Amino acid sequence: MIGIWRAAALAAWLAGCATADDAAGPLAPYEDPALDALVSKRMETFRDEAEFIQYLKDVKAAAKARGAWWAGRNERLFAAAPVECDEEPCPKSDAAKERIVITGARLPASRSITNTQKTGVDEGDIVKQFGRFLIVLQDGRLFSVDTAGGLKLVARADVYRDPNADTWYDEMLISGDRLVVLGYSYDFEASEIAVFTIGADGSFAHDGTFYLSSDDYYSRRNYATRLVDDNLIVYTPVDLYDIDPEKPIEWPQAWRWSKDRSGFPRAALFDAASVYKPVQRTIDPAIHAVSVCPLARAGRGDALACATTAFVAPWPREYYVSRTDALLWIANSYNDIDPKDAFERCAADRKPQPGDGAPAALFRLPLAGGAPKVLFTRGWPNDQFALETSDREFRALLRWEGNDCRPDDHHVRLRYFRAPLAAFRDAPRTAEASSYTDVPAPNAPYYENRFTDTHVVYGGRQLRSSSPPDEWDTDEIPLPWSTTAVAVPVDAPKKARAMQLPHNVIRAERMGDDIVLTGYRDENGLSVSVVDLSGRPHIADTEILRNRYESEGRSHAFNSLVDEDGAGLLGLPTVLNQAESGRWSWRSGPSDVSFLSVDQNAHLAGAGELLAREGAQHPDYKCEVSCVDWYGNTRAIFADGRIFALAGTELIEGAVEAGRLAEIRRLNLTAPARFASD
Repeated sequence: MIGIWRAAALAAWLAGCATADDAAGPLAPYEDPALDALVSKRMETFRDEAEFIQYLKDVKAAAKARGAWWAGRNERLFAAAPVECDEEPCPKSDAAKERIVITGARLPASRSITNTQKTGVDEGDIVKQFGRFLIVLQDGRLFSVDTAGGLKLVARADVYRDPNADTWYDEMLISGDRLVVLGYSYDFEASEIAVFTIGADGSFAHDGTFYLSSDDYYSRRNYATRLVDDNLIVYTPVDLYDIDPEKPIEWPQAWRWSKDRSGFPRAALFDAASVYKPVQRTIDPAIHAVSVCPLARAGRGDALACATTAFVAPWPREYYVSRTDALLWIANSYNDIDPKDAFERCAADRKPQPGDGAPAALFRLPLAGGAPKVLFTRGWPNDQFALETSDREFRALLRWEGNDCRPDDHHVRLRYFRAPLAAFRDAPRTAEASSYTDVPAPNAPYYENRFTDTHVVYGGRQLRSSSPPDEWDTDEIPLPWSTTAVAVPVDAPKKARAMQLPHNVIRAERMGDDIVLTGYRDENGLSVSVVDLSGRPHIADTEILRNRYESEGRSHAFNSLVDEDGAGLLGLPTVLNQAESGRWSWRSGPSDVSFLSVDQNAHLAGAGELLAREGAQHPDYKCEVSCVDWYGNTRAIFADGRIFALAGTELIEGAVEAGRLAEIRRLNLTAPARFASD
């Protein structure tokens, strides 16, 4: 616990740092017991703001002694929230008492039509379904398409209020007739939550726009929002670099935008007395905040009443949400490590040691409320798809090496991790050594992974890039490319099975009870393989899409529809031009959607494409805000027995005829249209 002896202990440690002249130099921060002066032994909050400020001063002093680049910065936590009331100064509200209220009716939860990680946990995306309507988020606008009898654009609404706003709109969720759009405003330094009600005719009614102070949540690999039943879960990190402990702290706030300034008080999301102290050694701290916002009926109207759990920890994290908990796997940052022994620990011929895994902590935040629980761990997950929970235990696939290793220098080493949910404590314990199991390496420096109910499957890739081989790559890595795919039974990880795969792996996705792996063998096209997990895991089939290349890396870009017997369709964005296949996060050009059929024996066959059209945007249409498609613009959609493709600005419908997909009709979302509300 951070106690009264902290200042003396820290001063002694700082003096030691200043004079240390032994050959090895001072210990890395995460290894240095002197930093225990800044660490709590259990999950407890700061007593008050004075204690939090003292912590900031102490951790900045420790960081400065270590030469951390950020330690000399003294600015502010957030820009002042815009005043939205008539009184000056605008009254602030107690975070525990205030609720942000919106109005509207609620219908039963909507079905998800996009690829999600966890059953019953919907993720933000750019396309959702509401009854017979498909709702698309693009260019900071909502588009409502009626699919009854064809395709008709019936409503279009701007999410933004100012075309000059520096805001990016990324994700959309639906709960009943309530539609929520998440964006990030650089003007307000806040996550923006815009709430709409969808009418029975597909129209949009704006209920309110709300802000939660945060740093930019954007991630190429993960989404910031989840929806569990009627609960909106939002992750909003807070970088502590810019806090000036010599000035009053303006804590992250929630407020409602008001055009007529009619008066909506601002409420603190949290304050010092509700922030949990760090339990990990770090000189690079951040506040990790998860807000749970019920969208349920309350009285005569609906209320968006966000309850926020916030704790201090190092910055690097992977974020996962189950039906009961938000979980964050947090490891040490670059400033916390010492690369002096990286070459020794990362050598390809060195046998992995128990202490090689990067020190980490796994935080479990109950969605129903209550204090976080923690488990000390080691290792680092590749992404959120390396994390999974059952009703009884937590599971993960982990890189087993220091986080100062450079993947290009060696083939990655992995371990499978499992621990009972009962192992989490407010006074954290260290996970048992038996929680970790060595599993086969993918024989590559990089890899992709995905869980099913029974297995975790992963496969290697030679390069960080997702592009097909070019002349520069093949000079270093001769063709044909291949790799190892591994299937690990979640209940018997020692029975992992390695399989030779005739291509590398740039995507791993769940398709029913099986796994689909995509990648490249050579420059001639995209390879798609099915790993059949029934019985003894094996590569059931591989299909090559000749002269086709993946163009979008988001998980939701992949989608599948599988019957009970295992037969079905899968789709993903592709392009013909190899030069456009980098899956760059800023890519905003339209892509085709390639479909494949799969039979009961997991055998694949190409089913054709629904083709995008370059320049399909209507000349009179103007994008004003959020004009880079950071979260993609192409999706395969299976809804009510019909097949669609969102390809840039067009929605296309197709049907299978004689085993091949044929276009039936298409709708240009940007074409002029008259709506019932006009």
